[in-house]
Amino acid sequence: MRRILLIFLSLIALIAISACADTNISQEQKGEIVAHDPDKMPEPFPLTQGGNPYLAPFFLPTDNSYGGNNSLNDVPYDLFVSKDDFYVWIESYGFEYLRTPQTSLLDYPNFFTFILGFDIPAEELRRILEEQQHLGMELNSQFYTNEEIDIICSLDESRIAEYFVSDYSIIIGTRIYPPAWIYERSIEDYIIAGITPEMVEERLELFSEFSLSAVALEAFEEKLSEFIGSDVSLSINSRSES
Repeated sequence: MRRILLIFLSLIALIAISACADTNISQEQKGEIVAHDPDKMPEPFPLTQGGNPYLAPFFLPTDNSYGGNNSLNDVPYDLFVSKDDFYVWIESYGFEYLRTPQTSLLDYPNFFTFILGFDIPAEELRRILEEQQHLGMELNSQFYTNEEIDIICSLDESRIAEYFVSDYSIIIGTRIYPPAWIYERSIEDYIIAGITPEMVEERLELFSEFSLSAVALEAFEEKLSEFIGSDVSLSINSRSES
């Protein structure tokens, strides 16, 4: 049975929470300058939640595997390379991706960038994933479906992003904006990225699931209300102590 690595899920929850406001990324891939004032928004969560793995949907642009669904965040590295080689690859990304909400699959370690980084041939990739699929069916364990294998093996960033994007995130082309990005960035950033009030409004119920601190919740509601043009009140159940 494949081993699944979820190291960066917990690291994102631990590091990004404490440093969510400490970002300095202003250059988007397409040459667009996105303004960002890190002092505008308070830390989103009480520090006591730092190790909570269910905060991953707040920070990650694609679905995680909690609940049994397959995910790009699950890297079955031991099917392809040694642990040492894998950790060298992980370390090559540094730590910025843990502190800054990512909007491109190419900017943080995931199964797609793993395939590209190790230059795994599509034929070999398909063969191994299909073998694991058959094994998973026999053992009644998690495996990629035929559709997922086809999409992954296409190595088409747009198809992969569209399929694996989190319900919590907003996708525009190959750019994926997770809730942490929406929380942290300014209304000006939303406009530059092409995010519309309707896109945000569709996800308000999902945003209310996060246990933001009281001060963070108030700040987030105020910003979203201004952007959407009507009062936003996220669920009272999302409120935590400051």
